[in-house]
Amino acid sequence: MIQIIANILIASSLYLLLANSFSLIYYPSRIFHIANAAVISFGAYFVFFFANKFSIPFSVSVALAIVGATLIGLACEVLVYRQMRKKNVPPLAYLIASIGLYVLLQNYISLFFGDDTKIINTAEVTVGNQIFGAYITTIQIITVFVSIALFIAVNWFLHYTATGKSIRAVASNPELCNIYGISSSKIILIAFGIGSALAATAGILSAMDTSMTPTFGFNLLLYGVVAMIIGGIGSTRGLIAGALLVATAQHLAAYYIDTKWMDAVTYIILILFLIWKPLGFSGKRLKKWRFNMEYILHLFILICFYTLLSQSLNLSAGFTGLISLAHAGFYGIGAYTTAILSTQFGFSFWLSIPLAMFISGVISLIVSLIALRTVEDYFIICTMGIQVILSSIMNNWMDLTRGPLGIPGIPSISFSE
Repeated sequence: MIQIIANILIASSLYLLLANSFSLIYYPSRIFHIANAAVISFGAYFVFFFANKFSIPFSVSVALAIVGATLIGLACEVLVYRQMRKKNVPPLAYLIASIGLYVLLQNYISLFFGDDTKIINTAEVTVGNQIFGAYITTIQIITVFVSIALFIAVNWFLHYTATGKSIRAVASNPELCNIYGISSSKIILIAFGIGSALAATAGILSAMDTSMTPTFGFNLLLYGVVAMIIGGIGSTRGLIAGALLVATAQHLAAYYIDTKWMDAVTYIILILFLIWKPLGFSGKRLKKWRFNMEYILHLFILICFYTLLSQSLNLSAGFTGLISLAHAGFYGIGAYTTAILSTQFGFSFWLSIPLAMFISGVISLIVSLIALRTVEDYFIICTMGIQVILSSIMNNWMDLTRGPLGIPGIPSISFSE
């Protein structure tokens, strides 16, 4: 149990740093900066690049990596978000742009560094330091102290410096700040710079403790976002409570259930908070190909397939104005239901399809009753959590879905049935 408590403290300190990073950007800009996940990844990969490719001393590589990742975060604000603000685009456009930026940056990492797992901590693997009966590695100790120190420094900056007070003022009323001579664009840029630097630091610390892939920053970002929402946006003490709650839930789930369910448990807690305590603990409210017939047929099938998918999204998002990230989960439910009914129960294609539609529709109805109790950005985060839960169930319910192995032997469509 002492080891579990130690693991919770280590994880919560990292989540606190991530939540602080995301909150610092979101608070004044009201931009759900998903691309911050790529900044997290770039921080770690820049260390790998400078230290391994150019043999630059590790400490200097870390400093250069933080600067490089921060510049990427600043570029997102200057080249994309600021231009969108000038055109007064709706809030949803920022989220879509942020997702596009993340995909673009993450693919750049995959292109230049590859998709394989890499490590930046080349030191000899040791048992770790025994503290009060728990084994903690040196990098984990550094993570705890660095995260706490940066959290204290940022909060001192926000409360006791002119620039920090300006950030809080812009978060409260950007139009009024502009009237009084405080440039909201400049303040938001500063917030992006500090938040990106914190994100890069978190990515480096995490990669030094374990390993890294081009997408590892996304999960880290989500943990920080969950901690921020649970704790309450704009609340210092709330961030601490949110990070502790997320880390505690994850590690208790790993100990008593299985590590595979850590993400699902995290998002269950998130959804509960979004429904029953949407302000968090103490936060503020949000707002070359060949041209032949076979290819043409394949292309026509894809057109029909994507038309059906886009129509389903149009019904849910186009007419309601609500962006549901759980849509892919219903897609998976339909596919798995059809496969299970046809392979395990011998149902024909023509019978399994309507049954799959019915089951997916019922689950969708249940999900909507939950998600529609939230609003605006909270709705998007809620459906994202539901999507992660559905994905975890499909991947981990081995007896039913076979998990990552998939379901083989699905019969072909027969018109004679």
